[in-house]
Amino acid sequence: MEVDLQKLFDDASAAAGRGEHAEAARLYEACLANAPTGHPPISGEVLRSYYRSAAFNLAQSLLRIGNFVRALEVVELGMHSGPTAIGRAIALAAKGEALCGLGRIGEGKAAFDEAAASHPMIGPMNAADSMSRIASNELLSVARRWSESLMRSQRLDKRRMADVNTTLARVARRQGNINAALQLAATALTLDPSNHDAQLEQNAMLAWRMTRPR
Repeated sequence: MEVDLQKLFDDASAAAGRGEHAEAARLYEACLANAPTGHPPISGEVLRSYYRSAAFNLAQSLLRIGNFVRALEVVELGMHSGPTAIGRAIALAAKGEALCGLGRIGEGKAAFDEAAASHPMIGPMNAADSMSRIASNELLSVARRWSESLMRSQRLDKRRMADVNTTLARVARRQGNINAALQLAATALTLDPSNHDAQLEQNAMLAWRMTRPR
């Protein structure tokens, strides 16, 4: 039976949007496996574009479930499919997070710097998001600085502004500033009520408040 490539990709994206990253990873892996033979038939640049988009999205879902080795592998697969500047920035941010997850911090930092240099908005935005998930005071400080710079640039639409506020909320939470983190998460959800990561941040901080000693 022919595989509907667009539906497969859309289903994977929807699962990632709901925070179901293991399911999203499974579906993105299927995208890669079926890209050469699926329906409708694609080839040339269309095939390369589909393949690298699936690979980079797969890497992001794999990072969320801690599979750093496979994430690094699929980033390299996508990088061999001729990414645009935006795609390269997304890939390098994911690569940095995977390397840091594997304990290769110096290489991870270099990848984050390359991501920021690859695209003036997507690079620092994605790299800051990735750095905000790493247990490093140095990288959390860089993530905050890059995110605050993006907020001042006035180049962001509402969805991206919500993403940056979510990154700042995560940084604030990890640095122990719960009040600021709650405010930032609430701002992100006002800008984009469907932002799953912002909702997770808000829920985590509200739960912490309810369980702390009084």
